[in-house]
Amino acid sequence: MHSSAQRIKLRQGSFFTDPISSRSKVFILLVIFAGWPIFFYCLYHSLLQTDLRWLYLAVLTVVVSLFPIKIPLASGRSGSLSVTVSDVFVFAAILLLGPQEAATIAVIEGLIGGLRVKVKRLYKQMFNVAQLALVSFAVGEVFYNLEGKSPPLDPTKPIDLTGFFIAILFCGFLYFILNSGTVALAMALVTDQQFTELWKQNFLWASISSIAGASLGAGIFLYYREAQFYSIAITVPIMALVYYAYKMNRDRITETHQHLNEVNALLAEKIDAEKELQKSKEQLEMRVNERTEELSNTNLQLMIEKERLAVTLRSIGEGVITTDTESNVLLINKVAEDLVGWTQSEAIGRQLPEVFHTLNGKTRQPFGNPANEVLKTGKILTPDVGSIVIVARDGTEKSIAHSAAPICDQYNNILGVVLVFRDITDQQRMEEELLKAQKMESLGILAGGIAHDFNNVLAGILLKTQLAERALDKGKDPRKFLTSIEEATQMATALTQQLLTFAKGGAPIRKVASLRDLLTESANFALRGSNVRCEFHIPEGLWPVEIDEGQVSQVIHNLVINADQAMPQGGTIAVSAENVEVDERNPVAELRPAPYVKVSVQDTGVGIAPPDLGRIFDPYFTTKQKGSGLGLATTYSIIQKHEGHITVDSEVGKGTTFTFYLPASTRPLEETAVSEQKITHGSGKVLVMDDEEIIRDSIGELLGELGYEVDFACDGAAAIALYERALALGHPFDAVIMDLTIPGGMGGKEAIRRLREIDPKARAIVSSGYSEDPVMADFREYGFSAVLVKPFRVDEVGRVLAEVL
Repeated sequence: MHSSAQRIKLRQGSFFTDPISSRSKVFILLVIFAGWPIFFYCLYHSLLQTDLRWLYLAVLTVVVSLFPIKIPLASGRSGSLSVTVSDVFVFAAILLLGPQEAATIAVIEGLIGGLRVKVKRLYKQMFNVAQLALVSFAVGEVFYNLEGKSPPLDPTKPIDLTGFFIAILFCGFLYFILNSGTVALAMALVTDQQFTELWKQNFLWASISSIAGASLGAGIFLYYREAQFYSIAITVPIMALVYYAYKMNRDRITETHQHLNEVNALLAEKIDAEKELQKSKEQLEMRVNERTEELSNTNLQLMIEKERLAVTLRSIGEGVITTDTESNVLLINKVAEDLVGWTQSEAIGRQLPEVFHTLNGKTRQPFGNPANEVLKTGKILTPDVGSIVIVARDGTEKSIAHSAAPICDQYNNILGVVLVFRDITDQQRMEEELLKAQKMESLGILAGGIAHDFNNVLAGILLKTQLAERALDKGKDPRKFLTSIEEATQMATALTQQLLTFAKGGAPIRKVASLRDLLTESANFALRGSNVRCEFHIPEGLWPVEIDEGQVSQVIHNLVINADQAMPQGGTIAVSAENVEVDERNPVAELRPAPYVKVSVQDTGVGIAPPDLGRIFDPYFTTKQKGSGLGLATTYSIIQKHEGHITVDSEVGKGTTFTFYLPASTRPLEETAVSEQKITHGSGKVLVMDDEEIIRDSIGELLGELGYEVDFACDGAAAIALYERALALGHPFDAVIMDLTIPGGMGGKEAIRRLREIDPKARAIVSSGYSEDPVMADFREYGFSAVLVKPFRVDEVGRVLAEVL
C-alpha cells in the first residue's frame, strides 16, 4: 500500500505569488532541487535495464493507482489521503530490481495521483515527484546497506530470513517516516500549524499501511524464490492487519464526521442564537436610546431644579450644608460659606466636623457631628443647648442655632443629611441684655420689700442702741437692749444670705438638698412687701433632690412673682410638694420612669388665655405691660437642665397652677453640725487685714478680749510688709485673718499666694461676706487654713483660731 502526499489547496497564482511563507518556499525548493536529479538518474538507469520486470511492476502501479481509496484528513480540514497498493510494488521493485527501479515506480504512482486529483500547481507536482524519488531511493539504499549486498537480491541464493524480515520492516517504517514527515513538514510550513500535532492527527495511522506494503513486497519476493509457504504466511496476516487498520481508521473518520455534524449543528444553533442576540441587541439599543433621551430630558429638568435650588439657597438668610451618608459635604450655600470660612469648592468631599466645627459655648468641649446623630436615629436633631459656638476657618467664633434633618427618597431611605444654621450672636447678646433687664425688673419688684424689711431691722437696732445708751446714763443694765440688737442683726444676716442666693448665677452646681426649706425661704423672700401671702403644703419625709439651690430658688421666685402679679388685689398662693413615682401606671410626658419630687404653685388670679398657654415659655413672650418675657423661659431652661419637667394649667378668671418635677436623689442629706456657742480663749500674735476700719477695730477688741495680741493692715501689701518685718525680728505672727475682697487693693487671694512664698508654714484664715465665692467653698486649695463668713459671732472667731493654732 502507498499513502500519497497531501494535496495543499492554495489560491490561484504561481509559486512566487502564492501567499505562503518564505520558509515553506525554501523547503519546497530544496526538496525539488534534491529529488529531481535523483529521479532522472533512476529513470535513465531503469531504461537501460534488459530485465523487463520493472516495466510489469510499473504497469501494475498505473492500474492500481487509477482506483485508490480516498480517506479524508482529520479535524474536518479540506483535502484527503489516497490509499493504494502501489507501496507493495515499490518494495517489490527494491527487492527484485534495486533502488533506482523502485524510485521510478514510486514517481509513476505520484504523477498518476497528481493527474487524478487535478493538481493545478506545477511546483506542487514537482515537489510530490521529488519527495517520492528521494524517499524511495533512500529507503532502497538503506535496505541493501543493512543486508550488506548489492542490488538486486538473487532469488536463487540463500538468505537469512530473520535478518531479511527485520531489515524490510525497518525500511517500511523508515519509508513511512520520511514520506509522511516530508509532506507534514511542508503542510505545517504552508498552513502555520504545529508540525507534531498535524503529523500525529493525519499521518500516524498510515504507518501500518507502509509497514504492510513493505511486508507484502517481501511476500512477492519470496514467491519468486518459490517459497510459497512463507509468502502466504506473511501475506495473509498482513492483509488482515491492513483491513483492521483500514476499518479502525474508517471508524475514526466516521466518528469525526459525526462530531463535525454535531459541531455544525451547534454552530447553526450558535448562529441562530447570535441572530436572536443581535435582534435583542438592536431592540435594547433602541430602548437604551429612548431611555437615554428620557434621561437627558430628566437631567435637563434636574439641572433646572438644581439651578433653582442654588438660587433659593443663595437667597435665604440661613446657612445650609448637605452631606451624604458618610458625612461628607455635598453642598454649602453662600451664607454657610461666610459663617464657616470655607468655599463650596474647598468644602465638598470633606468630613462635616472639619467644615462645621462647633463647641459648647460654656464647657468649650466639641459639640460633635450632628450628621452622625441624624444618620443613626433617622430623626430631626434640634439641640437644646444654651450656647453653641461655631469656629470659622480663621478662628472667628459666633453663636449659632442649628437643626439637622435626614434627606430621604420616596421609599424613605436616607440619602444624606441637611444642616440649617443661623448666626444668633446679636440675638444672644440682646437676650443677655434683656435677661439683665429682667433680673433688674425682678430686683426692682423686690427692692420695696427688701427696703421695708431692712428699714424695720435698722429702726429696731437704732432704737435699741439709744435705749442701751440711756440705760447706761441712768446706771441701769443695758443687756436686754444689746440682746435685741444682736437678734435684729441676725435677722439682717439671714435677709442678706437670701438675697445672695437669689442673685447667684452661672452653670448649675448640684448638691443634695431638701426642697422644704428652699421652698419656704424663696417664696417668702419673693413676697416681701406684697399684699399676697403663701400657704405651704409640704409633708414630712419629702425626698431629697440633687439641685443647684440658687437656680431652683430662682425658679420658685419667678413662679411666685408671676402668681403675685396675677393677683393685684391680693390673695393666697398655695405652694405644695409631694413624692411621686413616674412609671407605666403613672406616666408624665417627657419624663423617664423614676422617683420625682412634684412641686405646685397655685394662684387664684386672672388666669391665662388659651391661645397664650402654648407660648408662655417662649423667650420675650409676655402678657404684661411691663415685662421682658424671660422669667418663665429661664424657669423652663433651669428645669430642663435638671432633667425635670414643668407644666401649666390655667383658666381665665379662676387662676393658674404651675407644676414642676425634679428627680429624687438616692443620696442622703448631709447633716449640718451645730456649733456650741461657747467662748474659746487663747493666746498668740494675730494679724488682721481688712479695708473697713470698723471691722478692724471690732475684731481687735474681740481678739483682745479672747487673749490675743493684735496688729492691723488695710490691704494685702501692708499685711505682707508687716509679716515680713515680724518674721525678720524673730517675732512672727501666729495667724493672719484676711479679707477676701479689697476694693482697689490686694485681696486675700493674691496675698496668701505671696505669703506662702515668704513662709510656707503661715496659717491664714479667709474672711468674706460673699459665701458663694469659690475661695470660700474650697479655701484649702488656695492655701488658707480656715474660713470665717461675715458676719460672724465671738464664739465662731474663738473656735476657728483655736483650731488653727
